[in-house]
Amino acid sequence: MAVNIEYFLKKKYEQYVLQEVLRTEELYINNIYLKWLFAILHQEFNRLFSFMYRKTNGHFNVNESRELYGYIKLYEDMKYVLKETSLSFEIDKNYASFLSSGSSIPKDLRKIKLIEYEPIFTMMCSVKIVNKIEEKRYPIHLID
Repeated sequence: MAVNIEYFLKKKYEQYVLQEVLRTEELYINNIYLKWLFAILHQEFNRLFSFMYRKTNGHFNVNESRELYGYIKLYEDMKYVLKETSLSFEIDKNYASFLSSGSSIPKDLRKIKLIEYEPIFTMMCSVKIVNKIEEKRYPIHLID
């Protein structure tokens, strides 16, 4: 059963829409809902990571921990649903390393430079392979 991508993105956007200006919206030029979701995630990851860096007791506050968990879940849902579509994407590798942290802040937490004026999400190019049984998309990666 195929997922209605537009409906999925719209529902996720409606669930996570912020009541404030999306300062990072202009960094993304994709599908309108995907653009807004990328902007929300970018802005909120930066806000919550900045908060984490300011903490001295080694733990997130409960509210911020829940918020981060919710945004990580949104990111993972989007990554899974969009992985074999023309809207598949990747996140900056430094940000990706933080998305697996729990509510405890590691003592050896390395500080990454938060990206404010460039996108942290990039679209993956893909090639579509069609055979008699199915249609699959495979990402194209640059090989150095």
